[in-house]
Amino acid sequence: MAESNATLILNKEKLQCRSKTPLWKVMQENQISVSAHLAIRSGELITDDEMINPGDLIELIPVVSGG
Repeated sequence: MAESNATLILNKEKLQCRSKTPLWKVMQENQISVSAHLAIRSGELITDDEMINPGDLIELIPVVSGG
């Protein structure tokens, strides 16, 4: 049954989420800012409109800017 879910990693914390859902929707449901994070799946940058697949492991990396 675990294969029907995916996992988001944010600040070393693992969050279980539904698969077959756009990344932006899962982030919104977990109150994670889409514009403030990059998403990495299998070593590749993905956009927030990508569908989350069963068994995916997606790392969310906070974007930091400074001057």
